[in-house]
Amino acid sequence: ATNSRLSQNSPAKTIHYAWIGPPTYKNEQMVPGHDLDGPIQLAQKLQNQPSGQVNPIKFWCLKKYQDFYRKQFFKAKVEIEVCGVEDLIEQELKGNMIEAAQQFKAYMDTMNFPNFDTPGERVEFKDGFSLFLLLIQAGYFLDTNVLPLQNHPKYEFEGERQFTGPHGPSSQARDFYLMYSPVPNDMTALKIYNQWMDNPALGNVGVFDGLNIPRFTGESHGHYSKLGVVKTSYKSYSNLKNKHFYWLAPDRINFFSQKRAFTDNNLQCQSSTAFLLESCSLHYAVTEDKNCLLSLPIKTDTAYVAFMRRKIFFVRMKEKEVVCIEHNTRSTLYDAFPKDTNSKPVTDPELITRFLAGFIKINKMYAEKKLVYPRHLVNEKNATYLHEAVILQQQDIVQTLRADGARTDLRATYRILPDNKCIEVTAEELAHYLNFTAIEEMFASHSAEIKPS
Repeated sequence: ATNSRLSQNSPAKTIHYAWIGPPTYKNEQMVPGHDLDGPIQLAQKLQNQPSGQVNPIKFWCLKKYQDFYRKQFFKAKVEIEVCGVEDLIEQELKGNMIEAAQQFKAYMDTMNFPNFDTPGERVEFKDGFSLFLLLIQAGYFLDTNVLPLQNHPKYEFEGERQFTGPHGPSSQARDFYLMYSPVPNDMTALKIYNQWMDNPALGNVGVFDGLNIPRFTGESHGHYSKLGVVKTSYKSYSNLKNKHFYWLAPDRINFFSQKRAFTDNNLQCQSSTAFLLESCSLHYAVTEDKNCLLSLPIKTDTAYVAFMRRKIFFVRMKEKEVVCIEHNTRSTLYDAFPKDTNSKPVTDPELITRFLAGFIKINKMYAEKKLVYPRHLVNEKNATYLHEAVILQQQDIVQTLRADGARTDLRATYRILPDNKCIEVTAEELAHYLNFTAIEEMFASHSAEIKPS
């Protein structure tokens, strides 16, 4: 629907988004909210501006997902028009720019649209579609990971004098995340579109070369102070094993309250998060003598000791056991250790479990041996956000999920190593097993009056 607060629906001020592919909601391989968060946040910011003028926003997606996205925007109370990619192509095949539409339709056929095999193919198609869209309808185009700056005084999408993009002579960006075309059938937009159609490829920003395309005012390293937006990178997500639990990682926990709305809180997945059942630390030594290693100031149940960069030993203090577990001097495992005898031991459980995961991955031959790592617990299957919040001891997240109605009856399977025993537990039973008294009490208490967000 057209926004009633806009006095004139000017194409040059329309903001376009495009998401090519299925929703992220139940897909653990995708960043939760990658499709919805940017458009919703910007629509909210624009609607709440005191100026009273709101840019029309269009969200382009595959036709079969239109109803899903309409419901999501309705729930978020934002006015965003959901449009079908296929509908635009069919419309323009009978419109004023038949040749451009025919070109793009032929490209769609070569891509086996809409059955893309890889994320790269979807992004490539999005690049081409964004250029076609700006040629046909004009206005702004933003990738869905372009988010509004928080506490920004004003978000100004008042139009530009000519075709504008994120790429200048010094730009190293390889994507089409922010562009503007002033009018339909703009000559610069047409040149860029034709150059892309001559060589359709992912990240083909060479189409902007030689056209003297200006960059947006106030741009600095992906921040756009005039528009009030910033480009957010999710590249690290693709390298993670723990994809579904991305926003529960300690360095991203502040985003979880916002991002949880874009995923199924009861989805059960495998989590790579480990929890130490015995304390452990990392130390440095200048000798490999067993008695000297046992005399180190180790205050934990177990420890790993790097003998310079020559060997790594596992030490179990109570039993006075010392086992060499690494003698490859080129191993990257040494990077986790203190660098000399003057450096403090590493005691952070997160760093220890990260080292442990790397050690087990590199040295799979030790998987069944009991003397090479401390007792720890790892998930094998069916963990939920609630299980993950428990194991990370995030009491506020446990409370939030309970308030959101997260199911407490779902069971996850954890393996205890090196005992090689399995337990199948609810999140509450997991808290009991790990002796997290405060979290146990949160589950036991039903007196807190917390309304779902």
